[in-house]
Amino acid sequence: MLQLVEFNNCSLAVLPVDFEWPAALQTVLPDQTKLMEVTSTFIRNSLQTIPKGLPSTLKKMSAAEPTYGVQANAISDLNYLPPNVEFINFQRNRIKQLVGNDFSKITFMYARPQRHACAMPQLRRFLQNPLTTLAHITFSPELSFLSVLFGGTSSLLPPFSDIDHCPITNITLSMTAFKILDALPRWKRDNDDLVGFSASQAISTDPVACAAIGGQIHTLWAGVSNNSVTACILSALEGNSTTAPVTTLPPPVATSDSSSTCFLDTGLIIGLSIAGVIVLAAILVCLYRKRRSFTDAGVYRENQSPRPSALFARDCGTGGKNSEQYADVDDTAKLEIDRL
Repeated sequence: MLQLVEFNNCSLAVLPVDFEWPAALQTVLPDQTKLMEVTSTFIRNSLQTIPKGLPSTLKKMSAAEPTYGVQANAISDLNYLPPNVEFINFQRNRIKQLVGNDFSKITFMYARPQRHACAMPQLRRFLQNPLTTLAHITFSPELSFLSVLFGGTSSLLPPFSDIDHCPITNITLSMTAFKILDALPRWKRDNDDLVGFSASQAISTDPVACAAIGGQIHTLWAGVSNNSVTACILSALEGNSTTAPVTTLPPPVATSDSSSTCFLDTGLIIGLSIAGVIVLAAILVCLYRKRRSFTDAGVYRENQSPRPSALFARDCGTGGKNSEQYADVDDTAKLEIDRL
């Protein structure tokens, strides 16, 4: 039976499309003492996502030692994570935000040395990620411990774990989730009594961005924590989370005014087009009339009546009025001759 699968120190970016996981897989966890379950690791690779196709029965994806699990990859989100996973290590990845995740099965969330992990099977670690946003997370009402260690060196961590790689600046929660976290007592820093919360540095959620999405700023563990931790609370939400989380200032939404403006702009364009056609038609009519007047003038010159001198030069042969005019002309000519 296949018991151990390792993809360590490779350049593995994705698994082969025809790779099949064992159907009854429950643990992706290299246990060096007893290999009783199918196990696997993906350490120091180039994975950009959680491996696809993991069975829904999977519950563990990490190990007691800090060099096992899915650490040191390029994973940026929790897509393809099986819904029943309770134990996983995402240390040294590229996760920038946790939005809308269901942590309802997690009762222990801790960032501490891995030597303690064996005693705490329900664990998720996000150390050394560029994590800035925690929004619309579903927490378990049974949550007993939450560690928000970042921005400095903690006495709980070994010397290499100066974890200033989780610059959290935005916590957006429902009122239900806020109450679950706020009910945690301050941890007494007793490694044998891991109950409560631990916050190593102040977290300030932007009040302007919070107001833009209809939220209000509330302080977690007010009067209890040495560091101020503020969160944007969306009281309108029901339960722990929402199906359509909003964590940043929403973009402008088109309204009826913008729709009316759109229609007005369209009407203006159509009106200008019609006016242009009318003006062009008027210009063509004017040109046509002008050309017609020039043509009529030429026809008139060609068909106008002859000059009077031409009438004297020819006989119309009508014997009427023209004949009398010719007679008058002849008589006048005779008188002039007689005078001479």
